[in-house]
Amino acid sequence: MKVVSVLALAAMGAAGVVEAQTSDQYTGGQMQNPPSPQAQTPVRTAPDGSFRDECGFRYNSRGDRIDARGRVLPAPVTPPNGRSCK
Repeated sequence: MKVVSVLALAAMGAAGVVEAQTSDQYTGGQMQNPPSPQAQTPVRTAPDGSFRDECGFRYNSRGDRIDARGRVLPAPVTPPNGRSCK
């Protein structure tokens, strides 16, 4: 009998946690704060279709990293605990 009551209390506690997590986000089947559409800033591209990232590296329209002459470079290797931008 003691085991059954402990299991029942555990089930009620788990149901309460689930209700607390979902009731903060949804009220009556609708979201309280619907996600606002964020304006996407257009990426500035060069006449050849290339663009620069926040580190200053150039990429072509396919997303390949390129050098000053437009040649495709291998993917960069960042060491552990290393900085991505220098």
